Amino acid sequence: MKNIIKVSALIISSSFFFTSAFANEQPKAQDLVGKAYVGGHLLRMNTDNDRLSTSNPLSNIDHGSGFGGELGYRMTESTEFRLSYSKINLVNENNGFNAPNSSSAAAELLIFPTQQNFYVVGGLDYLDIVETEASVDLGLGYRHYLSEKSAVYF
Repeated sequence: MKNIIKVSALIISSSFFFTSAFANEQPKAQDLVGKAYVGGHLLRMNTDNDRLSTSNPLSNIDHGSGFGGELGYRMTESTEFRLSYSKINLVNENNGFNAPNSSSAAAELLIFPTQQNFYVVGGLDYLDIVETEASVDLGLGYRHYLSEKSAVYF
């Protein structure tokens, strides 16, 4: 089985909208409905030993890191849709093997159970490492607004 653990952290998310959020005040969920945003993120991933960059069994990929961008839209007080694309730089465990170019594209649904900062995220991810494979994403996150136009998430 080819397992990948991916961790993303958004650096800054700039919105196309204005809210009444300030550094000490988070926006209300109803104020975010119908609003869109763009952002950039960094990521780090670890792969299992079955992920090879060539047919040689010593060419296993150890980890990767990268950056990307995303677009999001708040549909309701509890749900948000997000598209993202990431460029990933891979590192082989053993020297002498060139790591392939890699990328990830995802469509995700974020659910805010309490309509606050914490969310559950799930979606479909197309990960291109040696070959393109579809996978299902599932995770947890936290978004904190720094100002009326920016936020960070983990």
